[in-house]
Amino acid sequence: MIALLLHGEDDLTVDSKRAVKEVLLAGDTALPPMGMGDEEPSHITNWLDCRRSRKQPNATVHDGFAHSVACTMATRAYWSGKRIYWDPKAEAILDEAPK
Repeated sequence: MIALLLHGEDDLTVDSKRAVKEVLLAGDTALPPMGMGDEEPSHITNWLDCRRSRKQPNATVHDGFAHSVACTMATRAYWSGKRIYWDPKAEAILDEAPK
């Protein structure tokens, strides 16, 4: 099973058409942590260490870009109720499948 919680702005009545669903992985008894901010010490420590050593951080700018695109697409799809597409050549979010 997969952990999933759908809601908007902590108000579970925002979109009454969509049910709140909590699905846990096999063996889990609780949902995993829901987020890690930029102020998380391990995130900042890794970034500072990489600045000093000139090594690649755990998450590169490309990883951040991909994460932002995925979050933007998920939000647009959720609120519009429509399928959203990614065009890797144009690096654009589309309402129709790329040709």
